[in-house]
Amino acid sequence: IFVPTSPRQESKVERNENKYKLIVMSPDGTIGDSLGLSALDRERETEIKHFYESKVSQFEAQASLANAKVLKLFEEFEEATHSLEKLKQEKEELGNKLSTAQQSAQASKVSAKKF
Repeated sequence: IFVPTSPRQESKVERNENKYKLIVMSPDGTIGDSLGLSALDRERETEIKHFYESKVSQFEAQASLANAKVLKLFEEFEEATHSLEKLKQEKEELGNKLSTAQQSAQASKVSAKKF
């Protein structure tokens, strides 16, 4: 059963960020201070805890690596987007120059025919 700690203990609890403490109650209603775990049970629990802590560490490392890869890919994407924008502007400028050159050539032909 989880119950709020006593007011005297709350100052310690707030510093430790624990708001509740565990009280072990047997089926007959008596309160105890132990879960009745044997040394083997505690060893097993410790091994399980270490196993899952190592798994969490592995997943954190994998997430960190994936995050680094994502950041690199995003930078490459930004560079490619910027390069594409520059190429698009150059294409428009060249198209405008070509159009101007064609109009000049057309005007030259018309003026040449007049002479």
